[in-house]
Amino acid sequence: MNADVLSRIRTEIAGLSDPATLLGLYSEPGGRAVLRDRVRALARSPVDESELDGICAELFGFGPLQPWLDDPEVTDVLVNDPGQVFVERAGRLVRTDARFRDRGELADLVYRIAASVGRELTIEQPFVDARMRERFRAVRLRVRDGGLDMLRRAA
Repeated sequence: MNADVLSRIRTEIAGLSDPATLLGLYSEPGGRAVLRDRVRALARSPVDESELDGICAELFGFGPLQPWLDDPEVTDVLVNDPGQVFVERAGRLVRTDARFRDRGELADLVYRIAASVGRELTIEQPFVDARMRERFRAVRLRVRDGGLDMLRRAA
C-alpha cells in the first residue's frame, strides 16, 4: 500500500477513538474483525490479507511484534532496539526477523502500551509495568530512548 493511502487511513482512524481504546479493541477477536473491515473500507482499493494484517497491527496492535504475541507458544518478547527482537519459546531464546522502522515507531508503541493501562511515561516517570488485556505484561518501558525491555505472557 502506498504511503499516501496509509497516511490517509491513519488520519481517519485517529478520529475514531484514542489509541488505548483501539489497542484494547484490537486484542479481542470480534474487535479485530471490525477494525480490519474498517481499514479495508478506508483503503478504497483492494488490500491482500497479509498487507491488511500488517496495517492493522501497526495502527491498532503491537506492530511488528503482533505475530509473536499471537503465538501461544511464545512466552517472552524482548526488544533491545528497533532491529533486535528476541522471543522465548519452549525455554529457548531466539532472535527474530521482526524489526521496527526506527526508534520513533518503537517509541509510539511504548507510549500506546502505557496509555492502554492509564499510565503516562515522562522524564520523571521513565518506567512503567503495564498488565495488558492481551495476556501480556510490559515490563520496564523506558521513555528516554523509546525502549521496550520485555513483553511477558501473564500466567
